[in-house]
Amino acid sequence: MIETVLGPVTWETLSLGGVCSVLTLTLVRMVVSGKFVPEAQVERLLAGERATNAYLKSALEKRDEANAALVQQVAKLTVQGDATVRVLQALPTAQSGSDHVATTTQD
Repeated sequence: MIETVLGPVTWETLSLGGVCSVLTLTLVRMVVSGKFVPEAQVERLLAGERATNAYLKSALEKRDEANAALVQQVAKLTVQGDATVRVLQALPTAQSGSDHVATTTQD
């Protein structure tokens, strides 16, 4: 295949750098295609990460459920708080002065 692209190439023309480049490109192609690293080893390496991902997903679901419960509680407390504020605002305000002081009787 190389001969068809480059024509007749001698070892002097190719040199050590060319050989290293060809070997490096071949190695990169093998790694990318999955032929250099055995699939069983890759699965072993990824098993831990998959377990971690599963744990984090379950923790996220539990947190979302807890947050939903908290949102409902806050909504209920907001309604009660609004009602309390309206009741307190409806009360007459205290006036300053001695008009509202209870009288004392002496016997």
